[in-house]
Amino acid sequence: MNQETQTQTGTHTHTLLVLLQDKPGALHRTVTLFRRRGYNIASLHVERSEVAGISRMTVATEAPSSEQVVR
Repeated sequence: MNQETQTQTGTHTHTLLVLLQDKPGALHRTVTLFRRRGYNIASLHVERSEVAGISRMTVATEAPSSEQVVR
């Protein structure tokens, strides 16, 4: 899921819903992907999903387009 709003700087704030395996280090690996690509995380929320062993992560980040974030 991707929700998008435009900021004053011309970039857009993208809200992404990410499902990841509930294993040690999974959050770190996922956040590192954003860091390596140079995207700041404006908001981060992680919780367990309805499926055992899967966590749901909601990330808000600023980028010119969602395709750049999700590749």
